Amino acid sequence: QQQPQQQPQDQNQDRQDQQQQQQQISPRQAQQMLQAIQAKEKDTKDKVDKEKAAALQSRQKEKNW
Repeated sequence: QQQPQQQPQDQNQDRQDQQQQQQQISPRQAQQMLQAIQAKEKDTKDKVDKEKAAALQSRQKEKNW
């Protein structure tokens, strides 16, 4: 006895709004968004790499034998 899942009207409307917004993005806007995300991802990766390097150096200083 499975009951069909009913979604509230608001969720359906939100989904339709999102689909309409996605269709309105121009290829240029999509490319700019992609570049911005990639730049942010690179910054984050660089930050993590620096933190890893700093942690490694501090461990090497402790084991000075």
